[in-house]
Amino acid sequence: MFPEFALFKHRVPLLTPAQQHKLIIRMALNSVRVGECICWMGHCNNDGYPKTNFRIRSGDASLYVHQLPLSMKTGRDRPEGKDTSHACDTAACINPEHLSYEKSKDNYRRSAENTNRKKARELKRRRREHDEERIAA
Repeated sequence: MFPEFALFKHRVPLLTPAQQHKLIIRMALNSVRVGECICWMGHCNNDGYPKTNFRIRSGDASLYVHQLPLSMKTGRDRPEGKDTSHACDTAACINPEHLSYEKSKDNYRRSAENTNRKKARELKRRRREHDEERIAA
């Protein structure tokens, strides 16, 4: 387990305590440390943001994994008009220390200016190795 996950003091309103515990375990099992980042190695959308399917009270839902650690840390949902921003500029990072809420236009402008290509290549290599290990097991 990653020590950063000890910061999870609050429950996400969308999930029951049992579901939240299951999600924390899923995040730990599907993530690797890349430098200071905790990178999701599971499914990501075309922009590299981590997604997972999860059964919630109202049925199945597709959740953006990087949004949940911040909700669990702060105890509130993402405010209207704000994005979950990565200080590290790594879309797949789920380290709660790297996440904050930021106005959408500011987040977009900052991320366009600070593209971290070296970290993206390293993450892609690690994800490929992770997939190969899963297939071999």
